[in-house]
Amino acid sequence: DAYDIDLDLSGAQEGGTYRSVTTVRFDAAEAGASTFIDLIAPAVHEVVLNGESRDPAQVFADSRIALDGLREGR
Repeated sequence: DAYDIDLDLSGAQEGGTYRSVTTVRFDAAEAGASTFIDLIAPAVHEVVLNGESRDPAQVFADSRIALDGLREGR
C-alpha cells in the first residue's frame, strides 16, 4: 500500500486552503468490493479509480470519497 501526496501551499495564506493531488495504491481482495477514503476538504475536483474518471458530486460526501467497483489486486 502506498500514498503519494503532492501539496501546493502557494495559496494557503490567502484563503486558508491549499491544493493537493493524492494517489493511493492498495490491493483489493475481490473484484467489485467497496471502500472509502476519508477527506476533509471544501471541494473535490477530480476522482479517478482504476484509470476511470468518477463524478466528484456522486462520490464525495460527508468527508468521504466512495470507491465502489474495485478491481481485484492492485
